[in-house]
Amino acid sequence: MALNAQYEVIGKGFVQQYYAMFDDPAQRPNLINMYNTESSFMTFEGLQIQGAIKIMEKLTADEDPPHAFSQIFVLKPLGNSFFCQHDIFRLGIHDSA
Repeated sequence: MALNAQYEVIGKGFVQQYYAMFDDPAQRPNLINMYNTESSFMTFEGLQIQGAIKIMEKLTADEDPPHAFSQIFVLKPLGNSFFCQHDIFRLGIHDSA
């Protein structure tokens, strides 16, 4: 499998679109289209979630105040587009001692 020469453009475009939707409560439900119905995964603080519907339940149920975090998206091609195959989310509030 050859490396897609546009990987940086694809990644930046995906992240910009994802967070624009996430930050707008009216658009947040549309994030379901970024995930595959059955095969997408989310790892949230060690909890593994599979499928777009369950991922959306997690994204819309977490009402914690804002915290520092790290999020990694593993994108997979689908036709002329991409979807999030694995969304890895970790909060940045863990003890460092």
